[in-house]
Amino acid sequence: TPTSKVLNVAEPGTLSLLILGEEKDNVISLKLSGALNSDDLRFIREMAGSDSYGNKTNGSLETLDLSEVTFVKGGNPYYYYVTDDAVEECCISDGHISRYAFGFCNKLKHVILPDGVTHIDSQAFYDCSQLLTINIPSTVKSMGRSVFCYCNSLSSKIVVPEGIRIINDFTFYECNSIVEISLPSTIESIGYSAFEGCHKIVSLGDLKNLRGFEEYAFKECRNLETINIPSEMEYIPEGAFYGCYKLNNISLPQNVKYIFKSAFYFTKELLSIELTENLDSIAEYAFYSSGLNVDLVLPKSLKFVGAAAFGQTSITGVLIQSNIETQNNFYDVFYNCNDLVNLTLAEGCEFLHIGFSGCSLLTNISLPESLKEIGSYYYLDYGLIYEENYSIFSNCENLSKIIIPKNVSHIGSYTFSNCTSLNEVVLLGDLRVLNQGAFSGCTYLTKINLPEGLDSINYRAFEDCAYLKTIEIPESVKFIDREVFKGCSNLEKITIPSNIQKLEDGTFNGCTSLAEISMQNVQSIGNSCFYKCSALNIENMPKGLLIVGDYAFAECVKLDDVLFADGIKTIGESAFGNCITLNTVFIPATVETLGYNCFNNCYKLADFTIRHESPLVVNNNVFEGCALKNAVLNVPIGTIEKYKEASVWSEFGIINEV
Repeated sequence: TPTSKVLNVAEPGTLSLLILGEEKDNVISLKLSGALNSDDLRFIREMAGSDSYGNKTNGSLETLDLSEVTFVKGGNPYYYYVTDDAVEECCISDGHISRYAFGFCNKLKHVILPDGVTHIDSQAFYDCSQLLTINIPSTVKSMGRSVFCYCNSLSSKIVVPEGIRIINDFTFYECNSIVEISLPSTIESIGYSAFEGCHKIVSLGDLKNLRGFEEYAFKECRNLETINIPSEMEYIPEGAFYGCYKLNNISLPQNVKYIFKSAFYFTKELLSIELTENLDSIAEYAFYSSGLNVDLVLPKSLKFVGAAAFGQTSITGVLIQSNIETQNNFYDVFYNCNDLVNLTLAEGCEFLHIGFSGCSLLTNISLPESLKEIGSYYYLDYGLIYEENYSIFSNCENLSKIIIPKNVSHIGSYTFSNCTSLNEVVLLGDLRVLNQGAFSGCTYLTKINLPEGLDSINYRAFEDCAYLKTIEIPESVKFIDREVFKGCSNLEKITIPSNIQKLEDGTFNGCTSLAEISMQNVQSIGNSCFYKCSALNIENMPKGLLIVGDYAFAECVKLDDVLFADGIKTIGESAFGNCITLNTVFIPATVETLGYNCFNNCYKLADFTIRHESPLVVNNNVFEGCALKNAVLNVPIGTIEKYKEASVWSEFGIINEV
């Protein structure tokens, strides 16, 4: 039967003599007076649900009144703190609520501590998960780490007495039922995760002497509305206000130079903030998914902004006044800022490295004459120079026009990729390299001028620019990489500069409207270069052509005549596969290889000329699917008998000497 007890412990260490047998586990309310030592505390712990190793007991003690008690040294340890390396014995010190005094006592709900206690040591009430109310005596001068850590039922008002200067690490960690904590004006420092997870607190009082706080100090204080940041602070620590949904009034002191990772992450009601002129760096995710909805001015002092620092916010405009570095990361600085309309770089800025990918309303971009580089930077590592690239404006789906200033010599990889409304690009000057995927997926791009002086167009630079009909490639271009125009389904006409001797793999793959191409100096056509160019009809191949790669002209369904000049050596696998209107082919004697399935399914092949004195050895599948019985094979004079006896060639219905 549950009982209540009021007892006086006249001699320290004798509490166990006053409560006998099964009565120990039935006491739910206990008021004590007298002096208690470690033996007595161990007995109380067992009554409150935890033994000296933190294991559960059968005790039922819920209410403990110690208002008339003093704590004195003596007795055996009340708790053993076990680590991998050692076992620490916890004993009472005079005037202390000692370490782990009531730790893990999961039956305790109400505790009254005595006046005269001067110190509450680390973990004193650690994981007292049912604790509802407790007082902190006015005589307490210090509290250790994690004093109330995981006391997630604690709901009474907590008044921290005057004189206490430090709220230590994890002191109120995950006390998610506390509504009100009153801190004294004497508080100077708040430790790591001190109030993390205190979801219900609204205010911590006037902390006029606060000099600083540590990482995650207020993380997930979801109802905290305001706090004064000390003027002495030079940095906002990592995660300090992470998840403070209702934080709406905060001012950064002029001394702040650094805002660390996730400092204001998910502060949904923080609508504005003024970044100070001394600010040097803002780390990754600093304001990610906060409520910012202003025109943001990045100060001239700013040198670094981390990945997604302002991602998923409602910022409407950005002014950049300095050369700001960032880090190579999946998320750009302003990733998915879907209310951002205006971006301005001030005159004097020489590079733009911070990104705006996914800013769906970004339409106005003003770039200065001083700008030299968009979307990449170089760094030194072990004596080697490396390049990093960013998708600076990728997926900005409402951007329709961009003017690149004359001094820009470099556009980084995927800079404008998937800008699906971009229809006009003006390049004013010194561009030397158009990098990988720079305009890939810009489906509505119809007008772009490539400046004279351009040296190379890299991998997939214009891939899937479906509305691009014409493009003039300057004579200065020396290199066109793989798949540069892949999927440009409306591209009709193109001239390859005279410096280009090789067309790389897949360069025009899927250009279904390409009907005319000039490539007079090309010596090599890569794999799948013109694959599925269904409007293309080339009668005379380039005179200097040496190699035609695998699938180079496969499924070019309008190709009817293919005439190679002397010099061609290799025609690859399925090079003309499924060219269903191909009628006439001329193969000079220089050809050394006709690849597997080279002319497969060329149903209308009717006239095939080959100039080899000895029949070229080919695979049996070279003409797979062709109606050779209805086709004419033209061979050199004096070789007809050889061809009539040769494998594959003998299958032609008519063999003529010409």
